[in-house]
Parts: sequence; structure tokens; C-alpha cells
Amino acid sequence: MCCGRIRTISAGPRLQVPAAGGAMLAYLGRTALTITGPATGAVYRFAASGARLRIDPRDAPALRKVLVLRDVG
Repeated sequence: MCCGRIRTISAGPRLQVPAAGGAMLAYLGRTALTITGPATGAVYRFAASGARLRIDPRDAPALRKVLVLRDVG
């Protein structure tokens, strides 16, 4: 039974298409990697080694510091 208050349900992490001009990063790890961009809150999912994703330019400086990610363009 509901208390009569409005309740909200979290949609969970948001997958975001990065803005044009972002960095292209390649994943060099052995398993999948999911990482959240600290500036935008965007969730980036690298499914396997060698996966490449375009990263929002606001998240790129922090993600470039991750040892298993390489800037490829």
C-alpha cells in the first residue's frame, strides 16, 4: 500500500553519446570495463580488449589517466 507520496525510481546510470570532438580511446585490458566520466556522469562500456569509444571532451582528461586506456585519435 502506498503512503500517498510521490515516489521516483532511478533510471540507473545513463549511457551518453559524447559531444562531437571528443577523444577516441581504446581499451587494452583483458576483461570488460565500465567507467563513469567524472565531469559528465556518462557511463562508458568497453566490452572487450581493443574496444574503442569516443569520449566526451569534458571526461577525456581524467580517462586518459586510466592505465588500460590509450588515446587513438
